Amino acid sequence: MIKITGRHASFTLVEALISAMIFVLVLLFSTALLRRSLASFEGAFERSAGLSRSQAKMEEARAASFAEVSLIGERSFDDGKGSIKVSPVSSDLILIEVNYSPRGAGRSIELSTLRSKY
Repeated sequence: MIKITGRHASFTLVEALISAMIFVLVLLFSTALLRRSLASFEGAFERSAGLSRSQAKMEEARAASFAEVSLIGERSFDDGKGSIKVSPVSSDLILIEVNYSPRGAGRSIELSTLRSKY
């Protein structure tokens, strides 16, 4: 068994301060990474929920009769985050567009389809 005595028996104040500084820096970087990951997760969740709501609105419009869909015009849904717009292309063809912008995100979700009278 080796016995350490004298000067090498414990950490110096400088060594302890450097270790504490390194620990604090690692903790700060970990916290920043966690916050960024959480924000990314929330954004992905909002986009996924928005896509689901948009698809549901599109399916509602596709399930309705041609005459009912033609009367939609332009309406908003989900507290103004989304809108559905129906525009005539010809007498027997309409364009259905669904747009959704989750919580002021830079990119919006856009879905469109054509609906025939026949």
